Amino acid sequence: MELLVCNIGDRLANSVTKDLNLVDTESFFWSDSMDALYWIKKEGPWMTFVSNRVNEIRRLSEAYEWKLVPGTQNPADLPSRGCSVKTLLKKQWYEGPPWLGDSRDKWPDFELSPDANIIYAEKKKAVVSSLNKKNDEFYNNISSYKKIIRITGWMYRFYENTKGFNKKSGELSEEEIKRAELKILKKIQEDSFHNENTQRLKPLATFTDADGILRVKTKLTMREEDDNFKVPIVLPSDHHVVKNLILYKHQELGHPGVQSLMVALRENSWILKSRRTIKQIIKPCIICQRFSVKQPEIPEGTLPEDRVESASIFEVIGVDVAGPLIIKESKIWILIITCAVYRAVHLELLMSLSTDYFILALRRFIARRGRPSIIYSDNGTNFIGMDYTQKTINLRRLETSFTPIT
Repeated sequence: MELLVCNIGDRLANSVTKDLNLVDTESFFWSDSMDALYWIKKEGPWMTFVSNRVNEIRRLSEAYEWKLVPGTQNPADLPSRGCSVKTLLKKQWYEGPPWLGDSRDKWPDFELSPDANIIYAEKKKAVVSSLNKKNDEFYNNISSYKKIIRITGWMYRFYENTKGFNKKSGELSEEEIKRAELKILKKIQEDSFHNENTQRLKPLATFTDADGILRVKTKLTMREEDDNFKVPIVLPSDHHVVKNLILYKHQELGHPGVQSLMVALRENSWILKSRRTIKQIIKPCIICQRFSVKQPEIPEGTLPEDRVESASIFEVIGVDVAGPLIIKESKIWILIITCAVYRAVHLELLMSLSTDYFILALRRFIARRGRPSIIYSDNGTNFIGMDYTQKTINLRRLETSFTPIT
């Protein structure tokens, strides 16, 4: 709160200086809070609240402009802590301490003795991380093989830059990434294979290369290819980093099957019990499960009565409109009429989607195929309009107005 008061006072002084155009006028600030003055005058990694206010105070004023006034001589204590009117008039709090009217060289210089507990309670805590190279707990906390490689590469970059020769900057090079990967694979072998004569390596023809990495001899030794392809690196099946390697390769290749993934991994490494290990790793993959899951079987429904009863062709029909089609800068539509029993199709052209054109097309259809008993539609506006037109026809009036020809 005392530091916040200093901040508000600094803002007020800056506002008055600007409004009255007192640019060349020197200002001084007095406070009886030793803790707040220590934060303002001393550099330090303070906590967020203190740091933000100290930075604003230093931006609006200089550190030497802040001075200490003892609480017994601080005139602001009288109105803030409360006193009688007689005491207030006697102390003349609006004039300040008497030495304030003297020259600047006669101002007393009080020594700061802040409370250490309060000062260091607001000091920012630094987080220090340490890495124990005797175990692989560091790798067990990272679930991405690519991230493990890059972190290791940055660690070796930092180690080499500390030597002071040929310091590197920027992104990791391909050479640094490959070297970091070989260092990790070698560390995996040291954790899993104590020597070449372990029980798991007896069926394989293994040897140690110049970098101290254990490799497998294959029939492709005479092939002029990469060493990782001719003599792949031996890796265990139960190591955390190896499992991350399998998962990373599985995602990089677009979630292939077990056989394809095993062939791709064999180009650089020889994983013991690879088929069984790969199955265990890719089995929980959500994307693979989504595509390999068995499709739900929906029982087929029974056909409605209108489609299974014996009827004439086009006795039960369904109608719909397709289009539009552009013909010589004009639009046309196609009326599709299908038989619900025999699946026959009849097509009629429509010059518009209005009810009148649909009635004309239906009349042409009836003239050629016969009158249907049931018509199904998707409740289009032209179909609904025809239905409404039929319901409003006065059949009795038609009968009385009809005169038979003799």
